[in-house]
Amino acid sequence: MKHLMVATDGSASADRAVDEAARMAKQSGADLLIVHVIGGYGLPGTVLERFTLPEHTWFDELLDTYSAQVLTQAKARAQALGVPDARLASYRGEIVPAILQAAQQQHIDAIVVGRRGTGHMSSLLLGSTAQKLVSLSPCVVTVVP
Repeated sequence: MKHLMVATDGSASADRAVDEAARMAKQSGADLLIVHVIGGYGLPGTVLERFTLPEHTWFDELLDTYSAQVLTQAKARAQALGVPDARLASYRGEIVPAILQAAQQQHIDAIVVGRRGTGHMSSLLLGSTAQKLVSLSPCVVTVVP
């Protein structure tokens, strides 16, 4: 395994996934990519798109700031566990397709995700991000409880 990716949304479950991915990367010598997806939030895609139009730049900047904060905190966790050079990436769109796109673009060998994220209600109705990734990913997916 050379390329490992962890997806985070800043939740406690995602923090555990970041910790596990950092341990895996350190043990295997793999590089670590930490990904956050701006999107979902239980909103239909058209609603989120409407708020990212030029007249709503404040909302777009707010999402970018939040994503940068989530990624920075995740990188600090990975560094504390001995991964000094984790890369960060922020994607936009629906969560599962964006994670799969990131994995394909970055030639990822394995994805690490938490079992539960911030979207508890929608996951009860639609199936969790972790379940969808396990079903759709062309690479190994590790789900951390």
